[in-house]
Amino acid sequence: MSVVIPFPGPDARRPGATRSVPAEDAEVASTAGVPVSGHAAATKALWWMTANDGGEDAWERALVFAQRAAELGDDAASRMLVYTHEPDSQIPNLLKYLRRHADLGDALAQLRLGQAYYTGRHGAARDTQKAFELFLLSARQGNSHAQFC
Repeated sequence: MSVVIPFPGPDARRPGATRSVPAEDAEVASTAGVPVSGHAAATKALWWMTANDGGEDAWERALVFAQRAAELGDDAASRMLVYTHEPDSQIPNLLKYLRRHADLGDALAQLRLGQAYYTGRHGAARDTQKAFELFLLSARQGNSHAQFC
């Protein structure tokens, strides 16, 4: 048995775009629309659906699902959090996501992780040497912002 949920994809903007998710893996609470079984794909689908609903508070609501999907190991969700966070944002576990993507060679994540070490933000211990190394890695990949750090 499957549960059909809205899902992003090439036709996500088309009304009725859906994807089936196994019911045993993606129990969806009908009242709140919140995945209760820890299924990353269902959580990711709810993130995208909420972000694109055009509501006044869509971004804040979508951020909750993106954080859940990231915690369940979804790389796209954690990458989005890395790419869109503000320097003073209070995203739980952001340092973990920055490290994950910096270790994978993502130049922007390396820059942002370097900034976290340089400033001591997001729970990072202030470490200018580590920050410099990350700025250098990012700059070597062509990140012009890192070249000025």
